[in-house]
Amino acid sequence: KMIYKLYAMRVEKSTFMQIMMEYSDGTAMRNFQQAVTKPNTVYSDLANDFALYCLGVYDTETGIISPENPPVLLCRASDFKEV
Repeated sequence: KMIYKLYAMRVEKSTFMQIMMEYSDGTAMRNFQQAVTKPNTVYSDLANDFALYCLGVYDTETGIISPENPPVLLCRASDFKEV
């Protein structure tokens, strides 16, 4: 039995983007950090516009998705921007 957590980046001035599955908040945040700190990308250039949210969990055995209501803010891209 596997339980995955569901995440999505949100364009703060717009909408949520595609859903991603990860094992933990730490893994999701690390992958988000890598994406938003890569130089010369829309994520790093517009760091104030992006945030990572946990949307809920997915149970692979039952197929049940249990949402967070509302989605939980984990971090913002600007948290990783060098000062």
